[in-house]
Amino acid sequence: MKHVEFSLAHQAILDAHRDQLVVVCRWSRWCDRCPPFLDAVATCEKHFPRVSFFAVEVENFGVFDFPAIPSISLFWNGMKVHDSFGVSDSKAIAAYLGEWVSLLAARQHPLLKTKSKSPTPHRSTILSAAIRLEALSVKMHSADIELDGEFTAPTNKLLNEKYLDALVSAANVGQNCFYIIEAVGAGKKQIAKVKTTVEKMEQSESDYPKINRATGSILYVGKSKNLAVRLRQHLGSSAKGTYALHMGRWGHLIPMRIRVSWYVFSEDGILNQAIEDALWDGLQPVFGRKGAR
Repeated sequence: MKHVEFSLAHQAILDAHRDQLVVVCRWSRWCDRCPPFLDAVATCEKHFPRVSFFAVEVENFGVFDFPAIPSISLFWNGMKVHDSFGVSDSKAIAAYLGEWVSLLAARQHPLLKTKSKSPTPHRSTILSAAIRLEALSVKMHSADIELDGEFTAPTNKLLNEKYLDALVSAANVGQNCFYIIEAVGAGKKQIAKVKTTVEKMEQSESDYPKINRATGSILYVGKSKNLAVRLRQHLGSSAKGTYALHMGRWGHLIPMRIRVSWYVFSEDGILNQAIEDALWDGLQPVFGRKGAR
């Protein structure tokens, strides 16, 4: 982030960055909130390589003087498009800038212009997608994702309907969730046995998820709007015709302990899918498919 005396050459700076979104951060030496504000902006800056950032002392702000500091002004094509007051932490700033980058991209903003003499067909659309992904990356970094709950259970008790009801009732959260089903302490031989058992059962029941090459202890990664219902499908035996683990059918044949963990998250659908895909890539579950079902 460049520190400049903006009032001395503000138009020259804006003209030099007409093909970019310009972020002007106002601050003052006598403002106690300004140092952490500038640090927060600097943290966000690395996630926006197509955006130009400038820091301006309020005493030097001249024609752009404002009564509130710290604050942010956004400029595009030499014109101011928005002011923000009171946004001072990195997560809020990242969310604010991410929304504006997405908005400008959706409007086919000149931010998407290319200097190529022979532009690729549909380049604007492709670059729009790239900028949306950039904004998505910022949201990912600023997202609050914390463990909301978990339980463990022996697989040989999953046929007990009352036990299963009590188990999944803990997951009656009523919000969008990511969930992970894990075979606690299971080795490769035990996981191989699980795969073989499910493969045999697939010959008579075709409602099992795809079997992957993975050999780790993570059995399944998914997301659900009704977690309690979805977990009952995975852990029970009666959800015929629904793609699930159906552990109640085979859990008594392979005694082991499972752990179910879930994380509440309420952001937009694209971000939800990106997080689920990242979990899938990182955890390599034994069952299921990557991507939207």
